[in-house]
Amino acid sequence: MDFHADFVAREEFLLNYLHRRVTPDAADQFEAHLLDCGDCFAELRATELLTEALAQPSVEKRRVGDVLILNFPSRVELIAGSREYQELMSFIGVSGDRRVLIDLSRVSRIDSAGLGLLMIYYSHVARQNGLLRVMRPSTNVRKVLEMTRIGPLLEINSDEPEVFENLGRE
Repeated sequence: MDFHADFVAREEFLLNYLHRRVTPDAADQFEAHLLDCGDCFAELRATELLTEALAQPSVEKRRVGDVLILNFPSRVELIAGSREYQELMSFIGVSGDRRVLIDLSRVSRIDSAGLGLLMIYYSHVARQNGLLRVMRPSTNVRKVLEMTRIGPLLEINSDEPEVFENLGRE
């Protein structure tokens, strides 16, 4: 097998190899080739790292008492089609959480789809007689929340203790 003849075929093979979906003979041939080919070895490692990175969650969840806290581990844009948008959307309706806090400190940009997602989540929690709050929005996101008048509805808070005090009273 010539691993350098077709770039697309090689990429597909690497992915199948990493997922252990190649025959034992094909795996043996490729591993023998790797011993002599630095380019394929480097590409395999890059593909492996990319696959690992894509498997990491883009939204972290943790609990403090009965409050579900969602935050983004790295800088993100909460826009239509983004990975973070899709993952946050997947939380809605799946859990029965009635008290939700979303940390927006690492969201650098939000579009109408992201705002709509926050409102859908808010409505879902409110239908269960629960509360959804946002915390520490970036300057750009805060401006959008205020301009669209969604900010007061979501009760923007600056830190966790303040949010928990507010959630405890309601």
